[in-house]
Amino acid sequence: MPRKKTKSFQRNLEPDIKYGNVMVTKLINKVMKSGKKRLAESLVYGAFEIIEAKTKTPALEVFDTAMISGLVRSSDSSNLVDKYIGDLILGMDRIGRIQFLFLQHYDDFKERYGEEDMIELEDSLRNTFKSTGELILFLKQKAMDNELEDDRVGSDTLK
Repeated sequence: MPRKKTKSFQRNLEPDIKYGNVMVTKLINKVMKSGKKRLAESLVYGAFEIIEAKTKTPALEVFDTAMISGLVRSSDSSNLVDKYIGDLILGMDRIGRIQFLFLQHYDDFKERYGEEDMIELEDSLRNTFKSTGELILFLKQKAMDNELEDDRVGSDTLK
């Protein structure tokens, strides 16, 4: 076993026994102390049973929701918009190219997919292009609003 973590030597976590979920295995490993895995499993599974009893929903669903909400809270949304807006624009460009190729080679598409699916395919491409563009505009507007609000707060503190 190498001393450093290398790409060639990575352990894959097995899903836990009860729920078959890798994230639950990670939680059990975080709870575990001094190699007492059975004790950690009983603690986590006991907590899940209490959650199921009190919320009357599956514990795994509550756990997944908590994990997702924790990720959302921990990430700064303005940085994410700046980080991924280029990818969204690139995706919109690719969708636009696909739509252009679709219109340019309409007959070839008709032969391949059939006459009845052509209307649905064209509408799907148009709606995807439109909704992606609206999403980009919405995110850009939110980012600009946040920057203006930060500038106002910064200028108020300077006075």
